[in-house]
Amino acid sequence: MPVSPARQAGAVALAAVLIVGGYSVFFSQANDAAAAVAPGSTARASVTDAGLESPNGGRDQQISGDGRSVVFSSRAELAQPVEDEARNIFVRDLVRGRTVLISRGQFTIPDPPTSSPPVPGLRSRPLLSFAAQPVPVPGETAADDDSFEPTISADGRYVAFASEASNIVPVGTEPLTLIGVDRDPDGDGDFDELKAASTAMDHRFFAISIPLQGAPSVVPSAIRLSGDGGRAVWQERVSPTDYRDRTKTAVLRSPVTGQVGTPVTAAFLPTGLDGSSTASAQRQEEPAISADGRFVVTCSEYLDGESLFSTIVRHEFATGANKRVDLEPNGTPIGSGNVEVFLPTISGDGSAVAFVAQDDEEYQPNIYLVRPDVPASELVSLDTAGQPINATMPALSADGRYLAFATDALGVHDGIDGPIRDENTDNCVVPQSDLTLVNRVMTLPPIEDRRQVRTACQVVARDLVADRERAAAGLPRLPAALASVSADEACADDGVACA
Repeated sequence: MPVSPARQAGAVALAAVLIVGGYSVFFSQANDAAAAVAPGSTARASVTDAGLESPNGGRDQQISGDGRSVVFSSRAELAQPVEDEARNIFVRDLVRGRTVLISRGQFTIPDPPTSSPPVPGLRSRPLLSFAAQPVPVPGETAADDDSFEPTISADGRYVAFASEASNIVPVGTEPLTLIGVDRDPDGDGDFDELKAASTAMDHRFFAISIPLQGAPSVVPSAIRLSGDGGRAVWQERVSPTDYRDRTKTAVLRSPVTGQVGTPVTAAFLPTGLDGSSTASAQRQEEPAISADGRFVVTCSEYLDGESLFSTIVRHEFATGANKRVDLEPNGTPIGSGNVEVFLPTISGDGSAVAFVAQDDEEYQPNIYLVRPDVPASELVSLDTAGQPINATMPALSADGRYLAFATDALGVHDGIDGPIRDENTDNCVVPQSDLTLVNRVMTLPPIEDRRQVRTACQVVARDLVADRERAAAGLPRLPAALASVSADEACADDGVACA
C-alpha cells in the first residue's frame, strides 16, 4: 500500500501509547506548546543513568504494560558499549531511574583472511584464500550497525527489535534481522543483572526472523510482541522480487520448555476475508497484537475483482478468521474510494479496535472505535460539543476503556492551547512535504474550515466509558485529559509563557 505523506508525517512527528493504569509515552519537540497542570507527572525517558538529556533525542518508543519500562531507539551514547553515531536500543527503568543498553554485540568477527599472492598464468590475478573463515570471538562489545523499531512485553522482560548489526546474533547473509532479548534469563525477577565475575550484561539474545524451510526473511519490520512475549507479529516482503508487505507471525514460547526464543516456524497470515469468496489481501501492514496473543489487527489492502480498497482486518489465531472491522455504525465500509484507514490499535483482549480514517489527499483525519463482537462502531475523535476534530496515532489501553491520540485541534483538552499555527507550518497531521498541494478532494466527513485552524500537536486521552455514559444520560462531553504535559513547573503555572 503506498504510504501517503500524511502517514509519513504521523510516523515521525509524534506518537502516543496508552496502557492500563494511566501511563502514556510520547515523542515531544521542545518548542511545542506547554500545558496547564493535569493529574499525574511527566518524566523524560530518553536520558542517561544520571538523568542527563539525550543530545540526539529518542524515537520508536513503547511502554511496558506495567508502566515501568520505556524502550526506545537513539543515536546518543546513553550507555556503553556503543559505536559513535550508531542507532541503538535502550530501556529506561522509570522505577530504578536506570537506562540500559539492549542492543549489545555478543562477539567480534576478526578480519577475513587476505587473498593469496598472484599466480603466474592467471593474468596475475590473486586467488582467494581457501583458509578457514574467521571464527567469531565471544565477548560483549558494541553492535556493529543500527538497531531500531523496538517492542517490549507487558512486564518488560522481553524486548524485540530490528537490526542491521551482524554481531548480536549469527545472521548468515541476512542484511536485516528481528532479534529478541530476555532481560532476565534466570527468571528471578531482577532484570539487567551482570554476568558472574563480569562487567557484561546477563541478557539472552535470539533471532526471530531467521530463514525457515529454506525461505529467506525479506526486509522484516514493525515487530510487536504479545503481553507475555510468547508470540510475535511483524511485516515483511512476500519475496525478494515482490515488494508487497504482508504480516507474518511466529510462536516464540516453546511448548516443551516454556522458554521464549527462536521460533520453529513462522507463517504469513491468510489472505482471505470473511464474507467474501473473491477478496484477497495484497498487503497487510502495521500489525498490532492483543496482549493476550489471540488477535492481530492490520492495515490491509484487498483486491476484489477490479476493486482495490483499504481496510482494517482483525485476525483470530485460533480460528484463522479475517474479519473486516472498519465499518460505520450502519455497517457501511469506511475504507473505500479515496478514504484510507490505517494505524490500527487493539485492546488487550482484542474486543476493541481503533484506527484512523482519512482521505488520501486531505488532512482532517478521524479516529473510529469499533467493538467487532457487539458489533458497534463510533467516531470518537470529537470535541466537547460532539464535533469531529483532527486526530491521529490512536492507542488503546489494555482494558479498552481509554484512548490516547494526537491532535492539532483547539479547545479539546483540559490544558492550555498553544498559539494558532499558520497554514505553512507542518505538524503531526500536516506533513511538510505536502503543504503546497492544491485542489484536494473532499474527506470524510466533508472538509470544514474550522478544522483548518490548527495548533501544535498534543497527546490527549479520553475515557470512552465515561463518554458513552454521559451521552446516554444527555450530559455534555467533558474535555479530554492532556497527556503531553510539560515537566517544567513554570510552564504548569503559566502555560502561555512556555507556549
